[in-house]
Amino acid sequence: MEHHKAPGPFDYHLDVMLINGADLWPTWLYAPCLTTRVESLVATLRDLGPADGRYGRGFRGGDGGPPWIVWSFHNLLIRFLEAGPMGPQDRSIDRG
Repeated sequence: MEHHKAPGPFDYHLDVMLINGADLWPTWLYAPCLTTRVESLVATLRDLGPADGRYGRGFRGGDGGPPWIVWSFHNLLIRFLEAGPMGPQDRSIDRG
């Protein structure tokens, strides 16, 4: 039997669904407090694509760069690294 420790005050859990290979739907499953500091992030990525196995429009080529769904993942990561789980703020509200 596995024992899991309870998440700490700066541990966050994020669920990211890839819908039909075209859209990202990020949802915070555990966000204990509003802060810009994070000790650990557990991210679950789920592909909820079509049953026939074809990739969606997000994986189609474009102007020679990576498919735009790659940029969507990139932007999600950059936003988290720059602003934390709560997004940009005018002033700091950290409590720790």
